[in-house]
Amino acid sequence: MIATLTLLRDEIEPTVGPVNVLSAYRTANYNRKSGGTSSSKHRDFCGLDLIPKSNISRKELVEELRSLHARLGPESNLGLGIYSNLRFHIDTCGYRTW
Repeated sequence: MIATLTLLRDEIEPTVGPVNVLSAYRTANYNRKSGGTSSSKHRDFCGLDLIPKSNISRKELVEELRSLHARLGPESNLGLGIYSNLRFHIDTCGYRTW
């Protein structure tokens, strides 16, 4: 989680602004109820689901996150998931996107 929080502090928040954490560690039961996969990075205390506090548009958020993923990707082991509205996921436990 330290690497994920460092990425959040040093790269995500300077780019998209402050965020609220919606989900971090999940028990197996809670993860199942949340619709998470059995291999969810939340289970390893590595993933965060976030939502910006600012008035950033979805289009701008997606562009900024994809740009960060492309720039930081393999070196930071950045996993990026973009969900509906402004909700998104980051982790540093495997370079991938969805």
